[in-house]
Amino acid sequence: MGAVALPSGDTVQSEMKKLITAGLARRGYGVSENPSADTELSIDINKFWSWYSPGFASVGFNSEVEASLGFTRSGAETTTIVNGTGANRGQVASNANIQLTYKRAFENFLMNLDTFLDTYLEN
Repeated sequence: MGAVALPSGDTVQSEMKKLITAGLARRGYGVSENPSADTELSIDINKFWSWYSPGFASVGFNSEVEASLGFTRSGAETTTIVNGTGANRGQVASNANIQLTYKRAFENFLMNLDTFLDTYLEN
C-alpha cells in the first residue's frame, strides 16, 4: 500500500519529457536534439510526487509535478517554474486513484505551461 511505480521502462525523466513535449506540440513546436536549434530548453525536475491521506470515510489522493524550465533564445535566457497539482478522493488506495491524480496534475501542468508560453512566445 502506498508504493507507486511507473510502467517498466519509464522513468520520471521520460515522463516529464513527454509532458513538456506534448505542451510544446499543442503550440505547434517540436523538440529536437539538434544543438544548433533556435531555442534551447533545459529542464530540472523539482517534484514528481504522489501521496495519499487516509480518512474516516474516504482516502485523499494527491499528486504534484514541478519543473524549472530554462529557455535560451538568441543568447537570452528566460527561466520559469511550472507546476501542476491533482487531487482525487476514493474508498481504497488503488493504482486507478493514483493515476487519476497524476492525470489531473499533468493537465494542470500543461495549462500552466500554456500560460507561460503565451507570454514567452510573444517576445
